[in-house]
Amino acid sequence: MLTNTSAVKRLSSLSNDLLNSTVTLLNAVNIQAVIFSWNTGDCSYPASVAITRPTIYVSSPICFTSTSTINNLLQLTSTSDQLGQAAVSIMNSFSLHYFSIVLSNSNTFYASLARQFSSYLTQQSFILERTISLTNFSSAFSTNTFKSRVFFIVCSSNDEINLYSSISSLYQSITSTIGNVVFIFVRWSHHFLSFYTQQFLPNTTSYSSTMFPILHLLPVDSGMTNSFESMVSNYQQQILNPSPSVAFSDDVNRFLLKFVGSLFVCFFEVIFALSELESMLLLEQSLPTNLTSTSWSTLFGSITFSSTQQRSFQYYFIGRECNGTWTTFKSVMNSNLTNYDSGSTNCITYPNSDTIYAEDSGWRTLRIVLLSLMGVVIACVAALIAFFVVRNQRNRKQMSRGPNKIILLPDDLMFVMPKGSIFTSKINLKNEAHERSNVSIRSEEIQAGKTARYNGDLVEVKKLHIGPLSLRTKVMRELRLLKDLRHENVNTFIGLFIDQNAPALIFEYGHRGSLEDILKKEEIKLDWNFKWSMLNDLVRGMRYLTNSSIRCHGNLKSRNCIVDSRWVLKVTDYHLNEMYSLQNAPRQVDIGDLLWMSPEHIRTSIIKNDVATVMTSSAAGDVYSFGIIMQEVILRGPPFCMLDLTTQEIIAKIKKPPPLLRPSVSKQVAPPEYINSMKQCWAEQAETRPSFNDLAQSIKSLNGGKKVNIVDTMFKMLEQYSNNLEDLIKERTTQLEEEKKKTDKLLSQMLPPSVADSLKSGKAVEAVWYECVTIYFSDIVGFTTISALSSPMEVVDLLNDLYTMFDSILEDFDCYKVETIGDAYMVVSGLPIENGNKHASEIATMALTLLYACGKFKIRHMPGVPLQLRIGLHSGACVAGVVGLKMPRYCLFGDTVNTASRMESTSMAYRIHSSETTAGLLEEIGGFKLEYRGVTEIKGRGNYKTYWLSGKDGFDKELPAPVISENNHGLDKELVKLAEKSAREREKREREKHEREQREREQREREAAEDRPTTTSTNNEIHVKPIIETVPPDSKPKYAKVKKSNGDHDVNPADDLLRFSPPLDQQQASRVSISIEHPTPSVLPAKLQQMDGPSGPTGF
Repeated sequence: MLTNTSAVKRLSSLSNDLLNSTVTLLNAVNIQAVIFSWNTGDCSYPASVAITRPTIYVSSPICFTSTSTINNLLQLTSTSDQLGQAAVSIMNSFSLHYFSIVLSNSNTFYASLARQFSSYLTQQSFILERTISLTNFSSAFSTNTFKSRVFFIVCSSNDEINLYSSISSLYQSITSTIGNVVFIFVRWSHHFLSFYTQQFLPNTTSYSSTMFPILHLLPVDSGMTNSFESMVSNYQQQILNPSPSVAFSDDVNRFLLKFVGSLFVCFFEVIFALSELESMLLLEQSLPTNLTSTSWSTLFGSITFSSTQQRSFQYYFIGRECNGTWTTFKSVMNSNLTNYDSGSTNCITYPNSDTIYAEDSGWRTLRIVLLSLMGVVIACVAALIAFFVVRNQRNRKQMSRGPNKIILLPDDLMFVMPKGSIFTSKINLKNEAHERSNVSIRSEEIQAGKTARYNGDLVEVKKLHIGPLSLRTKVMRELRLLKDLRHENVNTFIGLFIDQNAPALIFEYGHRGSLEDILKKEEIKLDWNFKWSMLNDLVRGMRYLTNSSIRCHGNLKSRNCIVDSRWVLKVTDYHLNEMYSLQNAPRQVDIGDLLWMSPEHIRTSIIKNDVATVMTSSAAGDVYSFGIIMQEVILRGPPFCMLDLTTQEIIAKIKKPPPLLRPSVSKQVAPPEYINSMKQCWAEQAETRPSFNDLAQSIKSLNGGKKVNIVDTMFKMLEQYSNNLEDLIKERTTQLEEEKKKTDKLLSQMLPPSVADSLKSGKAVEAVWYECVTIYFSDIVGFTTISALSSPMEVVDLLNDLYTMFDSILEDFDCYKVETIGDAYMVVSGLPIENGNKHASEIATMALTLLYACGKFKIRHMPGVPLQLRIGLHSGACVAGVVGLKMPRYCLFGDTVNTASRMESTSMAYRIHSSETTAGLLEEIGGFKLEYRGVTEIKGRGNYKTYWLSGKDGFDKELPAPVISENNHGLDKELVKLAEKSAREREKREREKHEREQREREQREREAAEDRPTTTSTNNEIHVKPIIETVPPDSKPKYAKVKKSNGDHDVNPADDLLRFSPPLDQQQASRVSISIEHPTPSVLPAKLQQMDGPSGPTGF
């Protein structure tokens, strides 16, 4: 991630480029966090950036000064004071008072750390004896006698390794001179754990364990519970030498490869690089939650913050055991020292105590006094500075953070488009360069970005057309004044929304819309109590504003008076003029908004292209605006609605009187008191207008001093509406129940009731195995011939009449109609509700009844042609279930279905063909008359014994006589002749009707032509004489024969054309007459007989 240049920009921290880098940071608009690779340990520059930009997080991995007061500055390393606290703990455990500092002179970084570290110890009453340079280390011990028993060493890793040999060689002489001592190397970063890995751990086996009095002061995160060895192993295996099984992002891999390759070159740079990476990993996962948690986890382990956003550490004192292994000897947590070393493994002899010398005691006392006095002076100065800084920070914090913040950022709002508001304003909401009322957001032309949610509640977004916003002190003061306004009839100001496009003021949302919306809503009946209550709320809100620090509204109109969910009117969009003036921006409004403005302010406004720039405002001008609003309330119309003038004309007359132009309100439309108060408000001289304090008394007297609660008025209206609504609901409920019954009935006709109920309840309909059911199939003999001699609509009428009759008969039996395909009709009994062996008798009785009905059935368009039905029955097992999700069908599956279909296809006209299984069931039930037909060959099944069902005991209805014919699928020749004769007669009637209509149409055209004036034909006119070719009656027409692949007869194209072609349009019919002679009856029946051969359709 750190090497990804598209996401990370590295800025120079050199002194020459520091100013340019700072400007780049402060001007960045989409910056989220800043990480400083600061190699001096100084926190001043990162702290300055953090204070200047409180909305971003600033991380300074190496920072020795505590910055707990800056909430957005992260410190991931131990400070010098925290290191000093650990040093104090171990010095107290040894009862020591003196200490010395061994300092590396290779870098100013170490000098800064040593200075702050030693300063903390001296503040804790410890005495700094001497500061020793590394170059003078050996000579210092050979030429001086020390009071110190503990030496804190601040140096680089290379200098540390060199010191090991010096300390080991000098140890014996030191102990003989001053006694037992201990050398403590100060580790300023927890990443020094990598020092103990195989890549870095120096070879110390050559040093005697008894002559190696060295400890390492190592800070470790307080949330780390692993042992020292486990933490070292984590750096060894997971960070410095990651195994292939450890998955990192590409950026992290590139980072590690870059710096691990330089481990043996400069350990100092590795510590800085690891610190930078840790900061990046923390910010990557914490930015979405804004570091609200105090515990985090990264690649390096846990990160624990205190309540002041300062990292919490525990401190290990690492030493070498007698066997040469580095381990933890002591630890300090919250100033509590814990010992882990034992006599058997520890070869270090710790110092016991030291004695404070007299000269040091006096100087120590004097120093304490001087420091105390200096501290008092500094504290006073700091207190004054802190007072002003804290007050400023508190104000800024209150402005941008906390539940009562005023400055709102894009993350605080979620823009929405409200739905369901019953009141809408009918005004244009295009993005013009002038203001619009916030309540007009709920108009039909609503646009996104006008309404938002803040803390879960809807708010109004009032956009300010002022360009970039300057948050000066005076602006912040004005915002605070608006925030502090609290009144029942004043819409609450929530805050200022900061956006890079345009800032906006945020107000509470008016759920009922504006006063203008309510006045336009004709469905709302407003009596005088309602109107008085609205005006009273408006006067009370304006009286509060005029008596407050803002003094006036400056933009009062009916659109800026919103009504909340409790029908309380509130004034909104106040003090806009001052906000514009503080930004040195002109306030522009639509010219129509000037209708509410007082004459003195109209005259100071600049009008150009229907847009006015408002320059002034006053409390007297608000009184005039209130008078115009009274006119709106009385007439329920816009300002000056009674005048037949345009807005521009009205503004021009008001701007330049005489005469004075005011709304004209009849005395009959309102009580005289209302009209008098209204006229006083729009007086020409501002001094003569009443104040809102006076208006409050006047409004109170308008109602006779009575208090009218608008809620009671609304309750009465709602009660009346509720009574009407109850009757309407009852009527709608009755209609709904009727429609539900129709739907249920239709569904039960399409599916079995039990299946339909399961589908309505959302349950799955499982397929069911039925052991024995009886299936009925039937079709119409010669249906192909009848269809060929009939039009499509006649075929539909035939099937509709037939199946309607079948369905009515079916209701008397325990049977279920499965489906119809063409002329095939399929019925089953015994499912979905099983009925024992009754299914065979139910189907048989139904078949006899249907056969009887077909004998009496008359075809509407062929009354002389009988309807010959053939029926097949079979009993056996099958599976039934619902197939499909869209238009589901209840279908049967199994060999029983196929066999029943074969029974039907091998049956004869007016015959009921039964299989041996069904016949056996009927014999078992008894009462049915069966005739053995013989062995019938069933296609695909072999030879079956089959029977004819000819009657039933007690069934006295006369059945049609069976038709004995060699062709079970077609009509006899005589029936074909009869059908053809019916077809010819029908065609003759249609032709005569068509010719009669044609003659009438020609007669009308001739009459119309005679009424038109005649014109002389030009020479260019072309005369066409129609040639009509007729066929002699005795000559045979020549037909083109088309051979059908399924064995059907030859088709006469002329007949097909005459029968199925649509009628000619009027123009063609008037010019062409074609005479076609039909084939003779002696020829056609034979062909039609062939067409109804065995290969015809047998569909089911």
